[in-house]
Amino acid sequence: MTDGSEGFTDLGYARVDLDRLKRRGVSEVIYGAGKTGCQICGIAEALIEHRQESILITRLDEDKSEEIGKYLADRKICFSYDEISHTGVIGNKRKPDGIGKIAIVTGGTSDIPVAEEAVQ
Repeated sequence: MTDGSEGFTDLGYARVDLDRLKRRGVSEVIYGAGKTGCQICGIAEALIEHRQESILITRLDEDKSEEIGKYLADRKICFSYDEISHTGVIGNKRKPDGIGKIAIVTGGTSDIPVAEEAVQ
């Protein structure tokens, strides 16, 4: 259901930005903490219906990732979970185009999960 704001849809538990890629050049990301697996699937479904090809989910725990993985497998949609960064990716990650350089530097091993999240 749309909420009257062009480019957004209100699911009751989340207001989803359907046009972020067009406006910002970067796809919408789902912040997984505080959401149920069912809510994450609902948000993802809205984005998929609006042709978002890949969706990053941050702060995702393993139990929710299993629920999401089962839901998407039934729909034959690719899903991967990284247990170090606690992130999930629905669809295929964009291939690097080789333009620009990015360094992700950590201060120690306790920063590895945050660095891995940044890589996603």
